[in-house]
Amino acid sequence: MDVLQSLRAKLETIVEELNKIQKDLGKAMNNRQSLQAQLTENMMVKSELDLLDDGAVVYKLVGPILVKQDVIESRSNVSKRISWIESEMKRTDERIQALTKKQDERRIEMGNTQAKVQAQAARVMQSMSGAGVAAK
Repeated sequence: MDVLQSLRAKLETIVEELNKIQKDLGKAMNNRQSLQAQLTENMMVKSELDLLDDGAVVYKLVGPILVKQDVIESRSNVSKRISWIESEMKRTDERIQALTKKQDERRIEMGNTQAKVQAQAARVMQSMSGAGVAAK
């Protein structure tokens, strides 16, 4: 019985870990979607800035105020932002891959542990029914 209880405790631990991994994976996926939206928006801004002459007037929204900004500086800022977003997306993709791998490992471990629990429970039931037959 002790073996069965320890296997069930192990199974509960694995299920808790799996739930945590799934929650983290969901957060990472949401983060990736947000980064993708930011990247798309910044790519559109970059394409619009590329259409402007170097001497054009560009305004940047800072809080409730529009501040005049140089086109070249604006292009540079947007390019840096795009680069940062791409690096964050790469980091997030790596995290998603790691979490997915960990999730798959835990699922396999959970299946193996469930099989052990069932086998142990069957042995316990068999020994109990064998003991019952011997008592008659």
